[in-house]
Amino acid sequence: MPLYTCYDMIRDCAANRPEGWRFFVTEYAPILRTLLEHYRPEAAAEWPAKAPEMLRRFDAAFFAACGPRSERDFLLSLRQQLLAWLEPHDASDPRVWDAFSHALAPLTLTEKQVVWFEVMGYGKDDSAAMMRMHPDGVERIRRKAAEALAQHGGVVDRDCLRSSVAALPADGCCEAKDFFDWLDGRITWYRRDDLERHATHCWRCVDLFCRVREVSRLAQRRKPLSAGEARPLLAALGIPESAPRSWSDRLRFWRRLTRTGA
Repeated sequence: MPLYTCYDMIRDCAANRPEGWRFFVTEYAPILRTLLEHYRPEAAAEWPAKAPEMLRRFDAAFFAACGPRSERDFLLSLRQQLLAWLEPHDASDPRVWDAFSHALAPLTLTEKQVVWFEVMGYGKDDSAAMMRMHPDGVERIRRKAAEALAQHGGVVDRDCLRSSVAALPADGCCEAKDFFDWLDGRITWYRRDDLERHATHCWRCVDLFCRVREVSRLAQRRKPLSAGEARPLLAALGIPESAPRSWSDRLRFWRRLTRTGA
C-alpha cells in the first residue's frame, strides 16, 4: 500500500473524499486542540462538545485554497485560519506598536524571536525549545527587552501587537520556505546572511519565523488519535471509519458530508 501523505489528504479533502477527512481528523485534530489550549484555553475546555463544529469549518474550499503543500506549510495555513476565527477583531494600535518596535529595534534577530514568543504567549521553557537554546538565555533576553520597554512606557498588549504585526506591509519579505530551509540546514551561508539582514529589521518576518518554529515543533510532537479516540469524531462528522467499498458507498458519504457542511 502506498504511503498516504499530507499532499494526498489535501487533495482528497478538497474533493470531499472520506479517506482525506479520516486522515485530517486522526492526524490534525490533536494539533488544533493544542493550539486552542494555548491561544484560547476557555475554548479548549469545550473541545469534546465543540470539536465536530470546529472541524467542519475546515471545509473542502479551505483545502482547495491550500493547494499541494508540505505538512508544515499546511500547518501554517491551519494555524492562521484557526486564529483568524478566534481573533476576528483588529486590536492594533499604532501608538503601542511604535513604542514596542522602537524600544526593541537594537535587538538581534534571535533576541527578537525570543521576545515575540513571549508575545505569542509562550513561557521560557517552550520558547527555549523552539529557539533551540537554554531557558536561562531566554530569561536573560526577556529581562533585557523588559528594561528597554520600560524606558518607552512598558506597555505590552499581546493581542494588540499580534494584530499590528499582521497589518504590516510586505517589503521584500522572506517566505516560509526560507525559514524551513534555515531550520533544516538546507540553506547556504550567503542566503542565510541575506535573510538575517532583512528579518532583523522586519517584525513581519520575525513573526513568520516564530510561526515556522511553532508549527515545526507541533509536527514533531503531535500524537495522532487512536481508533477509539477518533471514532466519536468521525461518527459526528458522518465519516465512515473504513474506506467505502463501492462507488455507491462513496456517493452516500459525499451526500452526508455536503448536508452537514463539512
